[in-house]
Amino acid sequence: GNVSPDRPNLTIAGVRTVFSATGEEADSVIERIVTEARHDVRAVTVITSDNTIRATVGGIPVTRLSSDVLIHDVDAIVEDVRAANDERNHQRLTLEDRLDPKTRQKLDRLLGRI
Repeated sequence: GNVSPDRPNLTIAGVRTVFSATGEEADSVIERIVTEARHDVRAVTVITSDNTIRATVGGIPVTRLSSDVLIHDVDAIVEDVRAANDERNHQRLTLEDRLDPKTRQKLDRLLGRI
């Protein structure tokens, strides 16, 4: 169980992180959340590398992911964001570059370029 009473449950950007209470097993918390989700027909994703838990909590509406898969997915997203930011930082940020093609064509006509 959780040995620190200072670890509150957190919800950020639609992700709820739940800590077991002091003296409570994390497995019990996971089983309770899954049972509530099934009763409420509410989707829930359980992240755990514990094969026993993954085997017992599967089924609609529960999605199971191993910790390794979550880390891989987060790393891939971080890399995609980093690459997009790098690309954006290397682009020329002129007004002309930011115009949609239709508006740019109108501007080119007004300026006599076409």
